[in-house]
Amino acid sequence: MAFTFCRLNENSIVVNAEMVDSENGATQAGGEAFLRNLHKEPNTRFIKIVAGEPKLSRAAVDWVYREDLNGFHSPQPYPSWTLNETTCEWIPPTPIPDDATGPGVVGPKYSWDEETQTWIKHYTNYG
Repeated sequence: MAFTFCRLNENSIVVNAEMVDSENGATQAGGEAFLRNLHKEPNTRFIKIVAGEPKLSRAAVDWVYREDLNGFHSPQPYPSWTLNETTCEWIPPTPIPDDATGPGVVGPKYSWDEETQTWIKHYTNYG
């Protein structure tokens, strides 16, 4: 089994992800030491993706690692959205309407309008 580690820049932003074998990547400390040695970068931070840990189970390039929250979050989508520090998810000032449908599902879609602070409904005949 291999483990995924995210490389962070000096601002704790994810710049890439790398796989580490189970022998070297079973622990955070072991995987980070392995990657620092491999790349000859003794000060670079590498954070392990942990399945089952909501704040550590997903990340992508340009996401932010917050040490104080022990988690990753995406960049702030709009200035009015606030970060839920328990889940590391961005929360809009107004919840998305209940009839919103997700990708691949026929039905109303919504987009956020920052200027009016409202959800704009879009109808589609496709998913």
